[in-house]
Amino acid sequence: MLGSHRSFSCVRNEAVSLDDLRGTTVNASIQPATTVSTFTCSSCGATYELRSTVSGQALDVCANCHPAYTGRERTVATGSRIVQFEQRLAKQRRLARASA
Repeated sequence: MLGSHRSFSCVRNEAVSLDDLRGTTVNASIQPATTVSTFTCSSCGATYELRSTVSGQALDVCANCHPAYTGRERTVATGSRIVQFEQRLAKQRRLARASA
């Protein structure tokens, strides 16, 4: 084995941690401090308490409201791309007539 790695035998029935296998530990002086923070879903309002280095973040979607997890599609679309283009074109024409 290389370096300070220990050999691992599958014959023995003893628990071996990953740190024992790697021969390394985490340097605590360079790791950011984590705290329990509350995260809120901006779509459905569900709150989650997670360990994180930041606090009070808003989530776009969560497992309660994401279509991949719920099996439902969200009807957020306001029209086809053609309809949206025609609305922008009409608005530009109105503004051009008003300024002329």
